[in-house]
Amino acid sequence: MSTMRFTFHFAAAAACLFATVVSAQTTQPFDGSPWNLSTGNLSVTYIQASPIGAHPRPPGDNYHEAPPSIEELKKLKSQGLVAYEDYIAWGAVERKPGQWDWSQHDAIEKACHAAGLKYVAYCWVHFPPKWLRDQQKDQRTLMRCLEHDKECNYLSIFDPKTIEHYDHFYKALAEHFGDRIDGVYACILGPYGEGNYPLYVPDWVDMGHCHEGYWCGDEFARKSFGGEMPKITPTFKPSPDAFKTPQQRRDWVQFITWYHQSLIDFAGKSIETTLKYFPREKVKAKPGGNAGGVNPIAWGTYCPLFAKMAQKFGVCLQPADWRGAYFGDKWVATAYQFYNVPLGTEPAGGLDHSGMLQSLYSDACCGAKQVFVYDFPQHADDIHRYVHLVNGKPSETQVAVLCPTTLYRLGGDLSPTIKWAHQLRDLTDYDVLDELLIDDGALKFDKYKILVIFQGDYIDQPILDRIESFLNAGGTVLINGSDPPENLDGQPWKPALDAEAGKIVYAGGKPLDRFKKIADADRPIGYDGVADGVWSARRGDLTLTIAANKPDKINEIERVAISDDKKGFVLKPSGKKFIPWGFNYDRNNEGGLLESYWHEKWAKVVEDFGEMKQLGANVVRIHLQLGKFMDAPNKPNEANFAQLEKLVRLAEQTGLYLDLTGLACYRKEETPAWYDDLDEAARWKAQARFWEEVARRCADRPGVFFYDLMNEPVTPNEKRAAKDWLAGPPFAGYYFVQFIALDPNGRSRDEMFKAWVKELSTAIRKHDRSHPITVGMLPFAPGEVARDLDFLCVHDYPTHGKVEDALKIVKAFDYGKPIIVEEMFPLSCTADDLADFVERSKDVGAAGWIGFYWGKTPTELKPSTRISDQITLSWLELFQKINPNR
Repeated sequence: MSTMRFTFHFAAAAACLFATVVSAQTTQPFDGSPWNLSTGNLSVTYIQASPIGAHPRPPGDNYHEAPPSIEELKKLKSQGLVAYEDYIAWGAVERKPGQWDWSQHDAIEKACHAAGLKYVAYCWVHFPPKWLRDQQKDQRTLMRCLEHDKECNYLSIFDPKTIEHYDHFYKALAEHFGDRIDGVYACILGPYGEGNYPLYVPDWVDMGHCHEGYWCGDEFARKSFGGEMPKITPTFKPSPDAFKTPQQRRDWVQFITWYHQSLIDFAGKSIETTLKYFPREKVKAKPGGNAGGVNPIAWGTYCPLFAKMAQKFGVCLQPADWRGAYFGDKWVATAYQFYNVPLGTEPAGGLDHSGMLQSLYSDACCGAKQVFVYDFPQHADDIHRYVHLVNGKPSETQVAVLCPTTLYRLGGDLSPTIKWAHQLRDLTDYDVLDELLIDDGALKFDKYKILVIFQGDYIDQPILDRIESFLNAGGTVLINGSDPPENLDGQPWKPALDAEAGKIVYAGGKPLDRFKKIADADRPIGYDGVADGVWSARRGDLTLTIAANKPDKINEIERVAISDDKKGFVLKPSGKKFIPWGFNYDRNNEGGLLESYWHEKWAKVVEDFGEMKQLGANVVRIHLQLGKFMDAPNKPNEANFAQLEKLVRLAEQTGLYLDLTGLACYRKEETPAWYDDLDEAARWKAQARFWEEVARRCADRPGVFFYDLMNEPVTPNEKRAAKDWLAGPPFAGYYFVQFIALDPNGRSRDEMFKAWVKELSTAIRKHDRSHPITVGMLPFAPGEVARDLDFLCVHDYPTHGKVEDALKIVKAFDYGKPIIVEEMFPLSCTADDLADFVERSKDVGAAGWIGFYWGKTPTELKPSTRISDQITLSWLELFQKINPNR
């Protein structure tokens, strides 16, 4: 149920909606039909003034609510609105038996269609007309509460005659409107025709005696239950502590399971009745919402069970109160995906810009197909920008969080689960598995690797058996606390595990810390691992991120891939052409290598990345020193690998792609002695272990463009001295060239290179099958190794007056694969020469270019009189001027 409806008067809402139409920012026509964008709340004041309304007019004062003007509706249509919902209440249109007055709704329908909008009937059948309620009492039964043994003005879902009354209404609706109705809701029970038991919301209709509670006191309900109803008083609140014996727990679970199922069964009958008169593609239903988490047990809004019921009908369900509260939304959506039910969403009204973005992000992650928005004009710009993400495809994850259904049915407080799950979302995407889904087989090891249980107080034994099967298939179960769950009989869980089973981990009150250790090792799909307030979600080649604390945009990060014609690069899944244009960020303006300052001066790194993006870059090449990332041949340095992951996230948030160049030993004095002491075979294994760790952490990161195995590797012509791995002399104190072997031992250059590339590539492909692999080459033909690389990189510095020679070098790298000029700079030429080189290199196969940036902007360089600064300035000005992406 929408929280907005408890706090927002809808007559005012409608007026507010049209007041904002004029001031809406969006003016460009937009077609929302692929996503069925809708809004609603027409005829509200008409219902309020009707005989069943909260503010009935005197007899004979037949008040009608004027439809919006055609001009107003056309503006909404131009903004992308597809459908408008009109509230049709049975008690307002059949005020005397058999005398139907549809004039209010005929006017609304005519106005909507005149403006090109679809007309949708949101039906209120659950509040009967006064003549049936007050004069034909033998023909109806009203819902009766257990607390006070009093009726409210809702028709009883337990009386078979109620569905006959529904049939009476829908038959008349279809006969009058026919094809003029483009969509219709099957009414359920709640105060707005949603999947709730009676709740007191007095602004719209006369509800009579009404409150939150248990509404099964009528004779048909008691007969349906088949036993003695619980003794419920106004002060009664079920909780696990209220049930002292296993039998008391079982009796209550039996009751509440029946109670929820009764509402579900009635919802199914309502849908069946509606489908008698309207085609399937027009029928929808609202199964209540999640109130940001999980609704109180008395409401009956058991969302997964609604999804299970609806799977046989194939109609779209539209849960209310969809506001980006991720656990609650996923509690609903995981069930919809599992039972294959189309999902439409309805966020609460009154959302600001950030709230709407959070809701749309949740839509995209949950696999929604349709969007209903109350304040449509206010949010039209955000909808235009992001609604293409609402395409029915959910995000991918191998992590599940348990919604403890047994505990919920016992009246337990699920807020700890919701709180922990919100914090967990910063580390990983996840699904939410209700115990119903687990019982139906959703917890499979080929789908999920980790199940997180934040509250395991009580879990019914059949569900524990399913979890045991998941463990024996290899899954991991993380339980917050130190004690095993208990079944309804109070018996601790003692699973019988096979020798090859997964593991149970008790978190001892620190579930996020323990989860991170597990996920760092297993790297499940959907795992982010960086606690930075940025949520990420993976959908195939597309990754979506949002700053969850205060969203201002949804980042759509596509993966860069080699084009089908092997001549360049494209973004996936869009297929847009991608031209690499960027910088080597190998050091800062003080000569410090990245790893020497990226911990203490992280703010400067962030600033530099922003500056590179502002200058027009889309690629940044970083150079990773092996000695900073490996503490021993088989021991990665956790702190620097964690910082690398942070850097990848920074690149993604900035809109840059990383060229990860590894195995650098640029500072000879910083190269570990143990590394130089290794022989060739052991050195290659250490290098492979480095790349395996990089790939393990970066396999799913779209911010990584490609892996460059090493900067400018070379092979010896003859045997070299022991430990003499670096080729000298150094350039400005840096050793940029490195030998991959010290002794040819009868091997050709191609043989050495191919064997080395194969070993390192094999290590990468253990974890990462998608990111391209290459090598940063000196300006000589790559030879046979070119065939083993995904594309080729050449380092080419033109000389003044000899641009043709530089072009011949690029041409020599033409092996039918894309070529990137990975290093270039006006070292020995003018900026004009370099511009000429870039332009003409396109004709000899170059598909991308990467220069240098050392942390000083053109503005900062201009006052300097140093020659090196002026050369850099000329380069950065050229970089902006000839950017091929502009």
